[in-house]
Amino acid sequence: MRKLTFKLDMGMMRFVVCSILMAGCTTLKIQSFGDISVSTLPEDERIAFKIQNISENEVVFPSLSNFYLEMLNSEEWKRIPYTPCPCGVPCARPIPRKLKPNEQTTIYWNYLSRKCKGREAIEETLTKGQFRLRVNYQVREENKISKSEKIWVEFKR
Repeated sequence: MRKLTFKLDMGMMRFVVCSILMAGCTTLKIQSFGDISVSTLPEDERIAFKIQNISENEVVFPSLSNFYLEMLNSEEWKRIPYTPCPCGVPCARPIPRKLKPNEQTTIYWNYLSRKCKGREAIEETLTKGQFRLRVNYQVREENKISKSEKIWVEFKR
């Protein structure tokens, strides 16, 4: 009788176990686009967007720190005001984020609508609704931008 042996990749095993545990207590949604995939992982006070480069080329995100969010109101998408900068002070120029093939990054949003009136911040926590996040990215081939894309990642709270 032959004895069967299996090689076990511990990294993959950890991923599978974590995925099973997370799926049991929250909603994990993965949306795939041609060059990237975006996983949304809602938490109590915020939502995580895990963005992974699934292409064979480098992907560049010009401004992940500046969110462009919208909320569905009566079948029409309305922009959610959001500024990460202190009121009355100009925002620093965003630093592009580059991902090599299979690399990933995570950004978070705390369900906050935030706009400035002079130096005063007007904030509101959005409790329920249908939302979407715009992600702009570029694909680089041989140190040149081969294409620019704008995708929408939809999610509910």
